[in-house]
Amino acid sequence: MKNLKILFLSISLLFIVLSLEAQYFSLPDSIFDDMIGGKYVLDSTYSYEWSVLNHGWMNTDRLFITERDKYGNQKRSKIIKWDEENSKWDDWKRNEQAYYDSLHSHFFIAFIYDLKAGDWKMSDSIFYNRKGKPEFSWFKVWDPDKYRFSRGKRVKFQYTSADLVSKEEIDIFDTISDNWKANQVVSYQYNEDHLLEVQQVKVWKDSGFWRDSLKITYSYNNQLQNISILQEKFNDNDFWENEQLTNKEFDENGNQYEVYKYRWNTTLQQWDNWNRYFYNYESNSLLIETVQQYWENDFQKWINLNKTIYEYNSLLQKTSVLQQFWDAFGNFWLNTSNYTYSYDDAGNRTGFLFRFWDEEYSEWLNIYKDANWWSFFDPSSISEFQINKVIVFPNPATSDINIAINHPFQDCYLTIYANDGQIVYSEIIKNSQVRIDISQFPKGVYILRLVIDRETTTGKIMVY
Repeated sequence: MKNLKILFLSISLLFIVLSLEAQYFSLPDSIFDDMIGGKYVLDSTYSYEWSVLNHGWMNTDRLFITERDKYGNQKRSKIIKWDEENSKWDDWKRNEQAYYDSLHSHFFIAFIYDLKAGDWKMSDSIFYNRKGKPEFSWFKVWDPDKYRFSRGKRVKFQYTSADLVSKEEIDIFDTISDNWKANQVVSYQYNEDHLLEVQQVKVWKDSGFWRDSLKITYSYNNQLQNISILQEKFNDNDFWENEQLTNKEFDENGNQYEVYKYRWNTTLQQWDNWNRYFYNYESNSLLIETVQQYWENDFQKWINLNKTIYEYNSLLQKTSVLQQFWDAFGNFWLNTSNYTYSYDDAGNRTGFLFRFWDEEYSEWLNIYKDANWWSFFDPSSISEFQINKVIVFPNPATSDINIAINHPFQDCYLTIYANDGQIVYSEIIKNSQVRIDISQFPKGVYILRLVIDRETTTGKIMVY
């Protein structure tokens, strides 16, 4: 029974994540983490579910990139879905995108196919400003059984002069009136270092006014590391009341190694232990293990809850995520699920596999997988690029390149790869601007990869 519960939770979490990636504020390429951009572009993705009845993989849907612009950006894509009952492929989703230039998106529009009506219905859209920030976005969730949209969300964004989001006006889709209605307003305040300081949520009441609901306050140390998060709720007595508190500890390398979470005890008016997390890293600050514990009040001690183990390849790409659950009766870690990622020689992600551990038979059970196909793309031009507030110039270059990171960061790791995927240069970056000597590099196109606070940015540089 315990296995079944864990299986249900694991599968539910997997498909919630996959559905959100497919429909909420995401472009088709953005679901592929830990990939190297460059001369290869994604052509198609096939998704599979394991069939217990047939004891084999069942291809459930296929994504095809049908059109690109001269820079290799996706303009159109389409997803078809397998109809097992009628043994045929049906249209399911299609996307359209446009760009201001080679880097900055203009809009993204998605459609869902209504099999009953036999036509396409718009389900998602995002419109961006010239700086690549979303100004307006919305999505609706299609119910394939009722042939209608069941829920949805719409967001209008505002920004500060520093291009930081200052306000989000959120509406939800009302299926009764078939229209949008006000739901939340989220405001953001920043300190002088442009770090988020206060996030506040107001909710719309049916009686016709906005009411405070939630406030989150962030605190930082002298190294600009987020060390505390205080969450407060606006209670029925119309004043702010403590709800949750998170405290973080960092090591000398700037890695987060301990996190403590507390819940507010309204009766005793004090913070009670709730959860704590421990993080372990390799020498290069790659996260290799997290352990979560919960506070057992009856025994007044911390008890293990779950553990996650990460593995990487030589290109620092994630290859495995193993999740384990603590068996308090046997005092050992029990495997629960495993995510594995495979790559080709150029670093492109070719596959993803999700499995669940069957403790009774001591074996891994297949649940879901996908496979990606890539092709060579020769860009018509390579120029100075700016992605995620990172500027690399000049590009093309002959002797030196300059890298400027235009936002605060704690950790940054730079790697440059040749066409064959070999690492030709690597460095830990401490300053927001750095110059790299490339005069000894052979002429050609190289892949530059930056891992900034565990977020990956890639781009191409040309040496001539």
